[in-house]
Amino acid sequence: MRANKINLFFVLGMFLIFGLACNFKFGETSDNSNKAVSRKQNSADEPKKKGDKKKDFKTSSDSETESPSKLGSYNYQRFDYSLYLIPKDLSEDELTEIAQDLHERQPKTILLLVDDDEQAEQFITYHKQLEDFHEQSGAGKPKVEYPNEWANKHIIGAVNLYLEGDERNWYLLEGGYLSDKKISKLE
Repeated sequence: MRANKINLFFVLGMFLIFGLACNFKFGETSDNSNKAVSRKQNSADEPKKKGDKKKDFKTSSDSETESPSKLGSYNYQRFDYSLYLIPKDLSEDELTEIAQDLHERQPKTILLLVDDDEQAEQFITYHKQLEDFHEQSGAGKPKVEYPNEWANKHIIGAVNLYLEGDERNWYLLEGGYLSDKKISKLE
């Protein structure tokens, strides 16, 4: 009888922990301290308004201005990701400015910044299928392969969240979201 009570408390404890973990939303706090960031959230696809001081960026091959364009998004392992095409050959300062602007528009999204869109659709499809594989029992492994060579060559930067003590800080990283080289902290 005593062993049954211990097992019951153990199982109830596990359900409680699992339930809390399933309801946890990364990047949100219970005291709504993200209000200042949330009110800045606009659609990243919104055209710039007159008088907006955001900089237009030029590529080395164009004389026309070129802005980041959203290539797509997906949800993977409970996080939202967005893929943006950016101009080639940006300086760190220009890359940081673009990352900061996009982060202000999507403050709770991991951003991947690419300089080529040739295999972006394959990259996004792969992650969507992988998420389905993990979420649905009996789902087949992804049929679309991960474009490894393209990703290593063309993911120029990523905006990712780091937990540092009790703080959550967003950083622009060189390369993909698994990179450990921080370029700058974003506000």
